[in-house]
Amino acid sequence: MRRVPALPLLAAALLLAAGCTAGQVRRVPLQIKFTGAEDAAPVRSPLRTVAIGIFHDARGKRASGPVGERVRFNGNLDQYTLAGGLPADIAALVRGYYKKRGVRILPSKWDGQAERIWDEKGDIVVSGRVTNLWFSGRDSITLAQAQSNFRIELRVGSPQTGTIITKTIQIEPERTRTFYWKTKAVEAWLSRTISEAIESVMPGIERRLVG
Repeated sequence: MRRVPALPLLAAALLLAAGCTAGQVRRVPLQIKFTGAEDAAPVRSPLRTVAIGIFHDARGKRASGPVGERVRFNGNLDQYTLAGGLPADIAALVRGYYKKRGVRILPSKWDGQAERIWDEKGDIVVSGRVTNLWFSGRDSITLAQAQSNFRIELRVGSPQTGTIITKTIQIEPERTRTFYWKTKAVEAWLSRTISEAIESVMPGIERRLVG
């Protein structure tokens, strides 16, 4: 009987074992919230009321899908989703921004259409389209790298004057750390970067609309 060399058999066994254990995907829901700039008092708002309208997931092929992933050092994958869904969670983050500033929040179904602004209530009404939101992390034994992309088109209007301002925000932060990207760290990253982006542009828009 012909003997099969031991080395090829060992290599084949290792490949089969790797195929059975690597590349497993785990779905991980994230909780994001408005956090605001660290060690900074909220900017005083000229508004008394704000209506929060409809936000859309407009990420093309990624719409209604994950918002990021983390590749573990063993090859397994954490695939991130937003616990409440992207549109609802981004709208909640905007509500958190105004709640922190003491502005009364009104419900709205405004989706940014100019002809419908006159039917709305509040000093201003806000809606938006998220065209990109993605977190990408990769762990290694010594370092963990990550980057995220966030792009949103805000539509903010005044029901009193009919004026509508469209503002696009885009941020692409990167970071390297010595610790693995645990779920809480990813939540904090997205909460902080999106909050600071919203916080940086809304006061200027408000002044243009209501003075």
